[in-house]
Amino acid sequence: MKHLITNIVIITSSLTVLPNIALSTELFTYDINRSQPCTRDCVGNINVTGTVTVNALGSLETENVVNWNLVFNSTNFSDTVINPDNSFFHLTNSASVEANDTELNFIGASGSLLVFSDTVPAPFGVVWQFSSSVSNPSLRESFLNAPRLFSSEPSDRADGNIPELTPITVGTRIAKAVPEPSSIIGLGLLATFGIRTKFKSKKK
Repeated sequence: MKHLITNIVIITSSLTVLPNIALSTELFTYDINRSQPCTRDCVGNINVTGTVTVNALGSLETENVVNWNLVFNSTNFSDTVINPDNSFFHLTNSASVEANDTELNFIGASGSLLVFSDTVPAPFGVVWQFSSSVSNPSLRESFLNAPRLFSSEPSDRADGNIPELTPITVGTRIAKAVPEPSSIIGLGLLATFGIRTKFKSKKK
């Protein structure tokens, strides 16, 4: 009977504790694929692709955006990358980020700024931002792709206006692989087998 009780306790704890650990440390990553028409020093579009990761769902603040890897491509510069090692993310004046199970949304407000920007000294400049002036209640999405060493080099820029201050879906969530129930049960059985073997060896 002692063996049976030990086995039930170990299996039950394996089924309940493991998922709780995963939930407490879960991050949410979204695919980014944005494009705006060139307005300076380039032709066609500036394209920004990559990922943004947040640590919670709902209405988020600056500190909830914990990781990003964004790649800029335009006429004069290819595969320019910004991430937390060489850039920062910031929200001002009621701008916000909303994350849910499927989408990442940026929400502007009058006079607000939502920006990913490099921290490299000028003339280097790489920026993705949404901005809105107090006098013009619309949102402008802007890209700057100018990883320059000299100010005489091109400074690729793109701008696009969004007529209203409505939520802008900028990313779709990357599905996270969930362990199958059979694998979790398997872990429980392995733990049970180890306890049982140890118990028997002590008894001998």
